[in-house]
Amino acid sequence: MKVSVHMLTYNHEKYIAQAIESVLMQELSFDYEIVIGEDCSTDNTREIVFHYHKKHPNKIRLLLHERNIGAISNHIQVLKACHGEYIAFLEGDDYWTSPHKLQKQVDYLDVHPDHSACFHAVRWFYEDGSQEDCIAPRPTCRRELFLEDLMKSTTINPCSIMFRQCILTKSFLDWYSTSVIGDWEFFIYAVQQGRIGYIDEVMAAYRIHAGGSYQGASSVKKLTDKIKTFNNLNACLKFKYNKTFKERISQCHYALAIEYVHRHNLSDAKSHFIMSVVECPFNVRISRKEVFKMFMRFYLPAAYKRMGLQLAQKPHLF
Repeated sequence: MKVSVHMLTYNHEKYIAQAIESVLMQELSFDYEIVIGEDCSTDNTREIVFHYHKKHPNKIRLLLHERNIGAISNHIQVLKACHGEYIAFLEGDDYWTSPHKLQKQVDYLDVHPDHSACFHAVRWFYEDGSQEDCIAPRPTCRRELFLEDLMKSTTINPCSIMFRQCILTKSFLDWYSTSVIGDWEFFIYAVQQGRIGYIDEVMAAYRIHAGGSYQGASSVKKLTDKIKTFNNLNACLKFKYNKTFKERISQCHYALAIEYVHRHNLSDAKSHFIMSVVECPFNVRISRKEVFKMFMRFYLPAAYKRMGLQLAQKPHLF
């Protein structure tokens, strides 16, 4: 088996058929399989994937969980079930737009044996039309990514990645089971196994909607999960990039402080502001002016109000 398509789905009744069809439309010179982890959806997602399985029993394999086991556990079980030399990710609410996607990525990895993975550009779109579409990464993206690149930005969208199955060791899967966000941690691991190549072509669409596992989460949960992820990766990388991770963690605490101020929870806001300073006292990622205003807000509130100061919105993290 040359390629396994790793597909996770939960409550994707509106989208899953489009995702599966975008795989079935692929024009290929090799065998492939679709392995779908259906995490006990409460809508008709399971009925839809079972319908496709009956139509394509030799192409589609299902992992039908009897209870909801969560994204990371589902992710790992599907990884273990994939038989392909290469594995491509596609979540049930995204889809591929090019019928040549898999072929181009296989061709790339076949001629670049020193690469652990490759990815391509993706169109991001908001289902509700609230924001304009965009293409990520930007055209200035390097043709190869190294660990230092991923430390600065995620860059890679999961629906664009293809990687070698041989990089999946038992020790990695055991460690990965403790991850929080998942995708970024996986990319950090993959780039340590070899270079990650970039194909400058838009071949997938990433749907942003309120029901998404990440987009639907609260700001507090997103930021808290990022702090856990940064701590997890910092230890995994043996604190080689401790300064960078400390800056990111500090930035998250600062963003949480602003979030709690907006929620009128000044006790938690002050606590996270202090943790932000403790983690990285002179964080270049946070404006000194904003830190001054935050300090005034907590310790000299009368002067803060008299000066008409206002806190900025929480900073963009990555």
